[in-house]
Amino acid sequence: MLHLGFSTLSGHVQLSCDEEHMQHLQRLRGRFVSARPTGHDRCTFDLGVEDFLENLRELALWPIEDENNVSWEPALLNLVEGNYADAAVMESRLLEGEEHGSSVDVDSLGGGWTAPLTDFQIRDAGKILGLTHGANFSVPGAGKTRVALAVFQARRDLHEVERMLVVCPKSAFETWEDEVSICFGDSPPSVAIMDDRHPPEADIVLLNYERLPEARG
Repeated sequence: MLHLGFSTLSGHVQLSCDEEHMQHLQRLRGRFVSARPTGHDRCTFDLGVEDFLENLRELALWPIEDENNVSWEPALLNLVEGNYADAAVMESRLLEGEEHGSSVDVDSLGGGWTAPLTDFQIRDAGKILGLTHGANFSVPGAGKTRVALAVFQARRDLHEVERMLVVCPKSAFETWEDEVSICFGDSPPSVAIMDDRHPPEADIVLLNYERLPEARG
């Protein structure tokens, strides 16, 4: 039995098996650059999430004796399936010249949303909403913060997320707080700064880059 799940080490995946399949696991370990043993246990190893996703095809080396011979942690399986779905969407858009993502109706955003969105902000939000994972590399001043908040509220409306973690420079904290108050009018989501290992009870948590390593876990 091969078990795949997230490691206790942040940003890592853990693969483990029973003693009967130890040789197969060691052979598999050699296919990943970031693979590291877990203590003296030859039946377990960790590797980076990026290495795992980029080289997922190597799992084909595992002998499939029956359909129950591989066990996935649900959260990791969701990540893998979402990553695959995003890749398929992007390939389709590149091949077909597709320009449209999901639609974003500003008037239908919940949570007391009151802010307008420009046409390109609606475009960017729609493209991100059409993916499981996304990034916005617009130029400074293009309104990326407002787009992120619109995506957050749209996801909340769909009951896909409840809270948001923002990792940014300390100098950007005030911008996020101001933009939240502008976008949500009289009843904005609660915003708090994370200053220790325990996230505060808030809808939007702000964390600066320097504190990110100690906040892991």
